[in-house]
Amino acid sequence: MVIESNRLDFVSNYLCIVLLVIASCCVFLLWEDIPEFVAISYSFSGLISAYGSKYMLVVILGLDWLVYGLITILQRYPKAWNMGFKLTKNNEKRLYRLMKDMMNVIKVYICFVLLLMMINMILNINMNIFINIILIIILAFVVGYYLTQMYFCK
Repeated sequence: MVIESNRLDFVSNYLCIVLLVIASCCVFLLWEDIPEFVAISYSFSGLISAYGSKYMLVVILGLDWLVYGLITILQRYPKAWNMGFKLTKNNEKRLYRLMKDMMNVIKVYICFVLLLMMINMILNINMNIFINIILIIILAFVVGYYLTQMYFCK
């Protein structure tokens, strides 16, 4: 089954590419100014709990591009998605569209959070606990919204 593209597909891919390019530029253009050791782990309260080599930034950047690529490829194969909802002829298109939209929003969310994390690593600053809480609330809201929409899709 092919799911028709909509504006959210275009905007989310565009935003992800912009965020990934910004992350790449931060790492490669500022490479000489980045300290040899950067924060690689934060506690939930946002304090730096471990340091590592600045080459970890390249690993995280590679993982960021990889996650974007894998989600983008996975979106093209809706039959591979384990939706957890009963598909019928009446709700199949709507459920697949909702699932793809949720994947688009989460893809942008992941790119944004990893960019934020890389900036904190480059600047060697603590993450604010309120930012962590807001990020968790946003993710819970997005997943909750789409799962609710899917649940009531008959």
